[in-house]
Amino acid sequence: MSLSKQVKAEQDAKNFFESEWHDEKHRVHCECVVTACLGMIQNTTLEPVVFILAGWLHDMGKMIDKENHHQESIKFTKRFIEQYPEYKDYLGLIEDCILHHRSTGVPSNEYSRIFQLADKVALSNHKWIEYKGQNQKRK
Repeated sequence: MSLSKQVKAEQDAKNFFESEWHDEKHRVHCECVVTACLGMIQNTTLEPVVFILAGWLHDMGKMIDKENHHQESIKFTKRFIEQYPEYKDYLGLIEDCILHHRSTGVPSNEYSRIFQLADKVALSNHKWIEYKGQNQKRK
């Protein structure tokens, strides 16, 4: 996987995220999830683009239905793929990561197992902790 392909995926996913949802809290969280995923897959043959895209798309459904956001996020994922069809080969893996990222999810492959864990590890990321601390002070 070329670094340029990863950078493009990150730019495309961020652009889509920003065009759909201007939410700083979830932007920070998504960045932390992507960071956790990429850290866990270093020196493996796993495809980073899957984690980059799933990381940016996995919580977008919260805009519609917080409780069932994983299912709603699939709709955003399909819209993303319509806009960026070059990622269509990753759709199944991305959907699996999104559908099973919650604590009650039952991951069915290495991608979704790593993604589920990364979603939790992201809560210990220094950037996330700093963001939460700054917003606690504002209240």
